[in-house]
Amino acid sequence: MPIADRKKVRSAINRIGWAIIKARAAVDDMETVQVLYVAANPDPVGTALEGNEAAVATRIAALRAEVDRPFWDILIAAIDPSHRGEAL
Repeated sequence: MPIADRKKVRSAINRIGWAIIKARAAVDDMETVQVLYVAANPDPVGTALEGNEAAVATRIAALRAEVDRPFWDILIAAIDPSHRGEAL
């Protein structure tokens, strides 16, 4: 593989890997908010959550299932912190 291609592949791996790490952190935050929201038991009438609380919970669970797939661990493990990631 030419060096230029190798750099592009390395950039893609790093950028995707770091994005999944951020996505996992974002889902962690969503789950925390959901737990706090359920514990507070507020009245969502007149807000975007009115009638959508179950849908939000379902989608957070779907996001968790996606970001926790073992496939993403392969890319995360392949992150090379010494690579600048500027080829893409």
